[in-house]
Amino acid sequence: AGARSSPKTNQSSTSNPQITVHHRPPQESSLKPRTVTNTTPSRGSSTALPPLPVAPAPQRLPPEAEQTSPPQQLQLKLVPGQTGIVLSWSVAETDRSCATVDSYHLYAFHQDNSSSGTAQQHWKKIGEVNALPLPMACTLTQFQSGSTYYFAVRAKDIYGRFGSFCEPQCTNVISSSSSSS
Repeated sequence: AGARSSPKTNQSSTSNPQITVHHRPPQESSLKPRTVTNTTPSRGSSTALPPLPVAPAPQRLPPEAEQTSPPQQLQLKLVPGQTGIVLSWSVAETDRSCATVDSYHLYAFHQDNSSSGTAQQHWKKIGEVNALPLPMACTLTQFQSGSTYYFAVRAKDIYGRFGSFCEPQCTNVISSSSSSS
């Protein structure tokens, strides 16, 4: 109901995944909280991820910002869907001392498994999502198959302060279902 798909065609680079935002993750209601064994790379894995981008410091904080805390660290979950990868994020427990969140910033790191030489060596911002009540989710599509993607998200509050990044999550993109022989 009301799934308007208006893909933005003004993307300069075609390798960027497309983002579709849902307000609430559809799978959240049926899932009881359980320990999800996500493919978070272990510390001893061979993949050394580049450092996540440093948050820019806000220009000047108003006095009322002093009474509030910067945004909380988020918890990110990846769920492979029919059309793409669903990223959903929330917080473990809402901290009432935090200021209102203005937006969420999504970053991706693309690791091409086929050719190590031409791989992207840094995190790329793939989108900004206006804050809605948590949990939030968005679907990413248009991936290159045979690649590994890492995702991270952080919150920005109304005063321009950034929270810390979530623990990056990774997913392997297998060729889409076009190979149904």
